Amino acid sequence: MTGIPEKYRGYMPGTRAMSIPQGAPSYFLQTFGRMRAREVICERDNQPDMAQTMHLISGDTLRKKTTAKGGWLDRWLDEASLNDEEIVRRMFVSALSRPPDERELSVALAPIRSAGTGARRQAFEDTLWAIFNSKEFLHNH
Repeated sequence: MTGIPEKYRGYMPGTRAMSIPQGAPSYFLQTFGRMRAREVICERDNQPDMAQTMHLISGDTLRKKTTAKGGWLDRWLDEASLNDEEIVRRMFVSALSRPPDERELSVALAPIRSAGTGARRQAFEDTLWAIFNSKEFLHNH
């Protein structure tokens, strides 16, 4: 979604979590129920817990993904032909596989348009964080 590959200790950059045979090489995977080497789990608990919630709200994983340089957000911001609305639309399609509706678009654009030149990127990062923490993203992706 961000264009920034995940780096797991002991694995090549860009290795997908589902291709790691067992273990939890990151706090994020451990928090969200990735099996440890000797655990046998018959059913996965789908109920969120406090550690998961706190990690999504203020953990390193989402912060690093939303603020990393060289990802999709940088590319979109550098592309002179894209206006703020088009960048927000691309963020929604990339994260949720659908364009934003009019209400979502206006809510997302309000802080971006009111941000000063120096705070523009921060406003887009905040929007990206909000999309990551939306119920739609968490439940469907």
